[in-house]
Amino acid sequence: MTYHSDDGLHFLGFRTDMRGAKQVVYDNAGRQRVILNVDAPDTLLPQIDRAMRAAVTRRNVFTALLSELSSHQIGFDYSE
Repeated sequence: MTYHSDDGLHFLGFRTDMRGAKQVVYDNAGRQRVILNVDAPDTLLPQIDRAMRAAVTRRNVFTALLSELSSHQIGFDYSE
């Protein structure tokens, strides 16, 4: 799952790292990159997708992403 904002400045992507951890990646035109570890079983992938699709349409994509994940009761923490 990958999404870009209409202005092309914001990117959201979903990936699984080498250890199998699920992550959401946010990038703001190369100026800011944040990786969130998502604590969710595969059954929550549709909710993660909905959260990402909703967030990428908002003015403040990153804040909206955090809000959407929380509203879907998807746990996350910041990757090191």
